[in-house]
Amino acid sequence: MKTKFIALLMIFVAFLAADTVLADAGFTYELDSTSVDLLQGATGQVALTINNTGNVSDEDFVSITLTHTSDDFIDQASHQIEITYNDPLATDLDFGQIGTYTITIDSDEDQYLGEYTGDFTITAETFGGQTLTQIFTLTINSENEFVSLDIEDYDDLEELEPGDDFTVEIDVQNELSGIDLENVEIKVWIMDIDDNDDLDAESSDFDIGSSDHESEKIDFTIPINVDEDWFDMKVRVRGEDEDGTDFEVIQYFERAVEVIKDEDERVDFDDFEISSTNLACGSTFSVNVDAINTGEDDLDEMYFRLKIEGTDVNLKSEDFDLDSGDYDDREVNVDFYVTLPNDLDKESYNLEILAYNEDNDLLDGHYKVLTVTPCIGDNTQDEDETEELAEEEDIQDAQGTIYLPTGDSIFSGLDNDAWKTGFWILGDVVLVIVAIYFLVLIFRKRR
Repeated sequence: MKTKFIALLMIFVAFLAADTVLADAGFTYELDSTSVDLLQGATGQVALTINNTGNVSDEDFVSITLTHTSDDFIDQASHQIEITYNDPLATDLDFGQIGTYTITIDSDEDQYLGEYTGDFTITAETFGGQTLTQIFTLTINSENEFVSLDIEDYDDLEELEPGDDFTVEIDVQNELSGIDLENVEIKVWIMDIDDNDDLDAESSDFDIGSSDHESEKIDFTIPINVDEDWFDMKVRVRGEDEDGTDFEVIQYFERAVEVIKDEDERVDFDDFEISSTNLACGSTFSVNVDAINTGEDDLDEMYFRLKIEGTDVNLKSEDFDLDSGDYDDREVNVDFYVTLPNDLDKESYNLEILAYNEDNDLLDGHYKVLTVTPCIGDNTQDEDETEELAEEEDIQDAQGTIYLPTGDSIFSGLDNDAWKTGFWILGDVVLVIVAIYFLVLIFRKRR
């Protein structure tokens, strides 16, 4: 009885021991580097060491495989960093043994500069049917033999608002020792920020001395119609060394520019056009207004009002909605048709466009100076008054004074009949004077 009990106890202990051994099945790994610096078009290698930490034959590895996602090592222009290894790495690796394997990395000759990081999964299958996995991360830093580049003052590119001006400062390092770089030019793209189009600008040419660096500032303006988001930046640097060898590199910076929006209701005017600048009293013209919702909130049943200060011109648009989330739905274009009053007496007037929400709260306003020609009617009245005053002065000057006509006949202003009548009257007057003259002579002789 005692012998049987001891035998059963030994079997139970052996079972527990076997179970404990199976639970300890596993492996460790080691990389000689988790980050690899690799020039464009070059090849690099990483050594991977795997140690089967099992201690029984059931934990022999019958297969070891390594997998990764190739898209983690491709740039935005589809230049691929190729990563290869034997798959499977080994057909077997007995318990307690160590295997060393090589990961080979080939960079495209046009590979964008920057860091590429991805996860690799090691999968080991044991003779006993267990599947064991572990994951490691590998970073590949794509470099160029001529230059390296960096963005200065990243903080200046954060929390920008629609319409803000900002500056991107790029620092370019000459990686060549003893060789100058010439005709270096930087071009920067802010990706997909302008209605899914890029903003781009470039610097003037400059030179960089041997092992020296230069910084260039490039100015941009955030579009009015823009999403609230992070935007990537692409930077290209090209030039030549002093021997005339050309180089061109591109680096992509993810989430480099941040645009935020006002938490309050906000409208900004993007364009404001007047159909004519030749304006006078009674002129009719059109005003075209382009406005965008630049706040976080949707705007429902809002409207514009057009006013001309100092006049009774006061026009209201129809109500409309401006959403905040979509390019097309957050922009509106409105036309006003304006007729100027006929009593304008100044050369300039302020025209204003005011944006109101559905609660009639003023959101924003845009102002423009109208230049007009003073009304002709006012000038005519002044001229008439001047002429009347001159006539009164002529009448006063003429009192007690006889002006004999010169040149034209005294009746030159009369028609033919009036002229004849005047002539006969004058003749009669002369005859009367002559008759009186002779009568006076006769009377004197009789005396």
